[in-house]
Amino acid sequence: VETDAPVYFTFTFRVPTWAKLQSSMPVDSVSNGYAHITREWVTGEALEVNFESAPTVKDFKGQKYLTYGPLVYAKDIHGQRENIKSYALEGFHDYYCTPSTPYKERELMASGDVQQVKGENYPLLLVKTMQDGAVQTDTLIPYGKTTLRQTTFSQRQ
Repeated sequence: VETDAPVYFTFTFRVPTWAKLQSSMPVDSVSNGYAHITREWVTGEALEVNFESAPTVKDFKGQKYLTYGPLVYAKDIHGQRENIKSYALEGFHDYYCTPSTPYKERELMASGDVQQVKGENYPLLLVKTMQDGAVQTDTLIPYGKTTLRQTTFSQRQ
């Protein structure tokens, strides 16, 4: 804050629905997705706001999907792409994409089986213990970084 004299006002900012709010100053109220801090402000004061999030399993019509903050995560399906049309503007093409190998849909066991890779914003790991005791991991990356993908998962009981 920079002001010639102390000034009293309400500072209002949006809190994303996916976030847990942490503020360096007490928040007076949160309503309709906005946080409000009303006080007298003087030059040199600063407000620090952090929005924390965690991997979250959500449900859509009986299928599960994972989010982390504002991002939706997906299982990347490695594939091959064939250029089927090129445009006059360099670098613009239409592709036909197919999986490199036959793809089997994965299941999601429970939210406790989602792990964040330490020190990175992504990927997330889906960790499953199979019936024979073997551990299988699937790497999930942000939806926008994939071409072929599985975004929803059946819930294994």
